[in-house]
This record gives sequence, structure tokens and C-alpha cells, in this order.
Amino acid sequence: MGDEKFAEIRPRDLAVVWGRAFGQLVDLWTSGYKSLIETGSGENPAIGDEGGRFVSSAVSSAASGLEARNMKGDSFGEVLPDGAVTVHEIGPAGPPHGPDAMLMNCKVNESLVWPRPGDIYRGQVFDAHEKVIAEISVDAGS
Repeated sequence: MGDEKFAEIRPRDLAVVWGRAFGQLVDLWTSGYKSLIETGSGENPAIGDEGGRFVSSAVSSAASGLEARNMKGDSFGEVLPDGAVTVHEIGPAGPPHGPDAMLMNCKVNESLVWPRPGDIYRGQVFDAHEKVIAEISVDAGS
């Protein structure tokens, strides 16, 4: 830039340019600070055990009409077909849950579907009366 071009710049124009630059630096710092504070807040909350265990009343379990549905993968968004996750009874849940509580386990039946390895599928368990009795998460294909 020649001296004559530099002399044509008015101080008011310089103030506007430097004011905008300072404002952009403040905006950049604020955005960085907010993203640092919000790190991890977009993750899905942990639902139950990654092994798909949940506690059910003996009445719900006895009907053996329990079915896991709406199973969607966290990482890839794949949806498993209904019936791809099996629900079976492990045994009594123990003292904190009461005498009629049963411990249930869910597992992806890999002979029916080919889930993505290592993906976690989340969904609900329905009883025979179409009532949601538990929300589960199952680690598939690992």
C-alpha cells in the first residue's frame, strides 16, 4: 500500500474495522466457552444396564407376552425389526424390589438380524396389554 493510499484512510473507517474485529473475537471466545460448558450435554442419558436387564412384576412376566420394540441404534440410527430382541426371565429380583419382582434380560437375536457391531440399541419393552413396562438399551454385535 502506497503512502498516498494510507493517507486516504479516515480514522473513523479504521475504528469501524477494529471495532468489528474486536466484536468478532468476543463472539468467537463466547462461542468457544459455551461449547466447552455444554460438552457432553447432547448425549443420550444412560437407560438401565447395557446388558438389557430390567425388573418386572411377576404378573407382567408370567404372561410371557413381553416384547422389545422400537429398538433404534445410537450410532447409525438403524431400527431393528420387532422380535429381533428376545426377552427372558433370569430369576427373582431380590429384596429391594419385593417378592413378586422378577429380573429380566434382553438380548439381540443375531440369527434373525445382523446388527452393526458395537452399536447400542435403545427401545421399550411392552407387555401383552401393549403397556410399556421398561426402557432398555442393548449392546449388539460385540
